Amino acid sequence: MGLKANLKNRIRGWLPKEPNLPRKTTPIQIPKEKKPSSKRKLSVFSIIAIIVIVDFYMFSFIFQFSTLEIILLVVTLAFAASWLLVRRMTHKNIIKFLKYEVAFCLLFVVIFTSAGFYLFYTSGYPPTNVPQITYPNILDASLTQYLQSLQQSTSFRFLQAEHFGSITFAQLAIRTSYSNAPEGGLTWTFYAEDVKTKITIGETSGKPYSTDSFSPLSRMPFPQNLPSSQDVNQVFNRIDSLGLRWFYNRAVEVYQNETAATPTITDLGVDVAFGNLENYQGITLVLTGLNASHDNFGNKIYPTVFKVEFQPNGSMLSAMT
Repeated sequence: MGLKANLKNRIRGWLPKEPNLPRKTTPIQIPKEKKPSSKRKLSVFSIIAIIVIVDFYMFSFIFQFSTLEIILLVVTLAFAASWLLVRRMTHKNIIKFLKYEVAFCLLFVVIFTSAGFYLFYTSGYPPTNVPQITYPNILDASLTQYLQSLQQSTSFRFLQAEHFGSITFAQLAIRTSYSNAPEGGLTWTFYAEDVKTKITIGETSGKPYSTDSFSPLSRMPFPQNLPSSQDVNQVFNRIDSLGLRWFYNRAVEVYQNETAATPTITDLGVDVAFGNLENYQGITLVLTGLNASHDNFGNKIYPTVFKVEFQPNGSMLSAMT
């Protein structure tokens, strides 16, 4: 028996054995793959900030640019750049401070831009102060009152603050009628010395005042020796002391003396502007008498009857009849 048992054990040892697999007591843990580092995208706040800044300064370049807007641009970009640089750091207080500063700048930009657009398209001018420009009523008008009403308006004060008080008077143009409108209007022209820009403020046909600005005067010489606001007020007072009717009667006398006829005037043009003439440098008053008629095609035209230029004290500089 012992021999047989030994023989069986040997034969079994020669045969292949079944593998002895371990029991699955715990799940096999597969090592986690490292996720690729995600690129940090701009937040909604950043996108809105960029859009607001770009829109604001694009509109500023198109319509008008001023010293105050340049300062706003520098401050906003400085805070925004600082915030973008430190927002990955661990200094949470600094990041929070810069973020709030950028938000405050953007809020101020939105309010500033909205106020500017409203004032420049309506000029904040009360409708009761919009002068009704008609002939011959314009002869009894006060140019000083027109000027003071404009200077006291919200839009003009906003404009002066925007340009740090560098707005200088250049011209006042009054027309009692236009070819495309039965009513007249007046237009003021100013120069912004800080950014060398020409600005017009005015209205026609009883519409609200609106403000327009032109590109910087880089291709044309900037007017020199423009009068100060005090000088302009004194000139307007001097003209009003004589009155537009007095200047008009002088112009009619000049026409009668040269033509021996009485002029037929239906409309009038009044221009008060800074002039640099050979015999005079300063603000002048030009009266242009017009006689409305129609051409061969039925279009309304305004041929000139006379054009006389005066100094504010009443001295005549030139005449065309």
